[in-house]
Amino acid sequence: MSDSINVFTWQGANRRGHSVKGEISAKSLTEAKHLLRRQGISAQKVKKHHYLVVKKIRSPLQTLPLSRGKLPLC
Repeated sequence: MSDSINVFTWQGANRRGHSVKGEISAKSLTEAKHLLRRQGISAQKVKKHHYLVVKKIRSPLQTLPLSRGKLPLC
């Protein structure tokens, strides 16, 4: 098993029964659930958080402002 720290998103209920959700850092899913139990949270959903990196690529025509609906001359 790897020693890297992962981020997990979770949903559950606290000791008073109120719905709570958040993120927790742990080495594994089992450890994340254990840490939540130690905090008094009854986890209903725990899953690994996947970071999505989106890079929007623009064409030169998208970066130039249009004036009165006319296309810029290139």
